[in-house]
Amino acid sequence: MLWLEIDPLQENFYNGAVEALLTLFGALSATLAGHVLKTSFEKYDIYLLTLCSIIEGGLILISSATSSIYVSYIMYILFGILFHFIITIVTAFVARLLSEDSFALIFGINTLVALVIQSIFTVIFVAETASFTLTPRQQFDVFGY
Repeated sequence: MLWLEIDPLQENFYNGAVEALLTLFGALSATLAGHVLKTSFEKYDIYLLTLCSIIEGGLILISSATSSIYVSYIMYILFGILFHFIITIVTAFVARLLSEDSFALIFGINTLVALVIQSIFTVIFVAETASFTLTPRQQFDVFGY
């Protein structure tokens, strides 16, 4: 919806190509994360994850503030690359701390909680009957902060 707000005439939509690039670069960043995990990472893990999260928030804010569809596309791809990198590292880190018997339980509960929180945010910020009916730019601002 943000891309439609940025370019309402839909003259320069390359959504499919952007999604394809995101998938490709996301897979590469997940592979890179696997190599990072092989190194001595435990001293700096929280700093790296914090830095990546701050950068992701900045990318969302830049995407919401821009009037260029191409800048928004680039911010989306960069966000996705960092997301896949972080999620791979965090999942591997959590998996290291668990016994094999509890993988499905822990990751299943984690997914359930994430979906419940996402649904609550959707009802609050996105749905037409919501208490806040925010434009796509305002939604990106909320999630960027």
